[in-house]
Amino acid sequence: MLSPAKRVMSLKDPLLKMSKSHIDHRSKILLTDSPEEIHLKIKHALTDSISGISFDLTTRPGVSNLLEILSHVDPEGRSPQVWAEECKTLGMRAFKALVSDKISSSLSGFRERYTALTEGGNYSHLNDIARQGAKEARDNSGRILAKVRDVMGI
Repeated sequence: MLSPAKRVMSLKDPLLKMSKSHIDHRSKILLTDSPEEIHLKIKHALTDSISGISFDLTTRPGVSNLLEILSHVDPEGRSPQVWAEECKTLGMRAFKALVSDKISSSLSGFRERYTALTEGGNYSHLNDIARQGAKEARDNSGRILAKVRDVMGI
């Protein structure tokens, strides 16, 4: 599910990068957001009052941001421009519903796996993975430090 997205812009200010540390929780989509949460966030995403859907980063940054997000979650890899053409006759409400459905659908597998791993507050499997990773990191750093000491004659 890796996307070629370099930056995903905020839902509340499409000129700013989306950030998990932003104070307004409606400015971002979290991987663990429910379909309902995603729908509400997209519904309240900043757009404009121009009719139709078109891709223009300068005059329509909010709509263009949603088109880019749509492009990133599209399994067929359609560009924002292609999506704009496909959605050009939609009203804003229908367009936002489409975007939220596509985002929610693309995150469903991750959400299901996350829920299965954390169900009932049981994080034992994740803790085991973290412990194994820490052990491997210590082992690797010990070998590297030994090489550095050898090279430096310490």
